[in-house]
Amino acid sequence: MQEEARVFLDQTQRDGVTLIELRGRADIYSSNALRQSLLEIIDSGKIDLIIDLDGLDHIDSSGLAALVWVFEKTSLSGGSLKFVCSKAPVLNALTASGFNRAIPIHNRVEEYFN
Repeated sequence: MQEEARVFLDQTQRDGVTLIELRGRADIYSSNALRQSLLEIIDSGKIDLIIDLDGLDHIDSSGLAALVWVFEKTSLSGGSLKFVCSKAPVLNALTASGFNRAIPIHNRVEEYFN
């Protein structure tokens, strides 16, 4: 039996940017919920986003697809998207998929504010 996979999201505001912290698993079982939660944030007018991925235990192609979708939504809205990620498994998935060529990825949130 498949254990129910979940992704959790916390958001805060800092210097006009919405910081979103993800925890859990961004995979086929949670990607639709992740997409819906992020859509609500973007639709509320918060289009400059930093997504902290260090709380994720796992990300698969469905989770990556949700992040591509967020990139497209923020770009079309005139906003920006940046990632924080220092955990090797998630960072490896991002770099293998080419995210680092299109979206800034830093090891710590503070690097964006210095």
